[in-house]
Amino acid sequence: MIELKYTRPLLVAILAIVPMSILFGVTSDAGWVIVSFSVYAIIGTLIGVVLAPIFLWVYKKSIGRNHLFAIEEQHAPENFSSTFMGFFPALMATNFTLSLIFNPMIMNFPAFQEYYLQWSGIMFLFFNLGAYMQIPAFALFSAAWIVPDSAIVTTPKSGPIELQGVGRWYLSFLKGYAGISVIFTLYQFTFDFLAMYGSEVHYSAVIFLFILPFILTLWVLPAIILFDATYRRRRSFILNFSKKIGIKDEFEVQVIRTDTSTPNE
Repeated sequence: MIELKYTRPLLVAILAIVPMSILFGVTSDAGWVIVSFSVYAIIGTLIGVVLAPIFLWVYKKSIGRNHLFAIEEQHAPENFSSTFMGFFPALMATNFTLSLIFNPMIMNFPAFQEYYLQWSGIMFLFFNLGAYMQIPAFALFSAAWIVPDSAIVTTPKSGPIELQGVGRWYLSFLKGYAGISVIFTLYQFTFDFLAMYGSEVHYSAVIFLFILPFILTLWVLPAIILFDATYRRRRSFILNFSKKIGIKDEFEVQVIRTDTSTPNE
């Protein structure tokens, strides 16, 4: 049975996906592509669960090699407040897609060559590739979300004892990359797009590219809902792994916590 807190986000996702799919034809290629954004985002989220232990292990062996680790008590959030959590993965997926569109290997691939005959074909290719790019984007971000959600904290072995959440470095890096790189990639894509097709391009196509990440945020909302609904299972999974690599339940010293931010901020 669906929890009450997911009723509103599910309704938002349905209103964002279903009308567009019907408009383009549910059984058509375009209609399926719209639905596939959420499907591939879910696949990426599940892959991220497998990647999360790798992220934690790498963190412990690199940034945290001279740190003490412990596990804090943390409960699942009572309310769903992650409606726009998919924005940065959407930005990253958009960046990946824009980077591939005019890549010579893609342009010369026999199955894609017909898309380059007119600008509308480029837009359809963009959506097809964009759907698949949800997989790596959500795999990376979901892994980075799971690590701080585990409530594992760390403090230097020497010096002042100050607790910090583990894994926030990953989120900062991924958000920074997604937010900054997409600006340059979008500019380059727009330049190449207009240079290749010129006056044939309808101005609405260019405008749509700029607002697309906001639309994708709603199209991938089912993946975010699934991620939130599996909080207890994925936290148990990452904590079981953390104990195998030597992370204990608590420090044997009294500490003062300085990082009071919540996971996924």
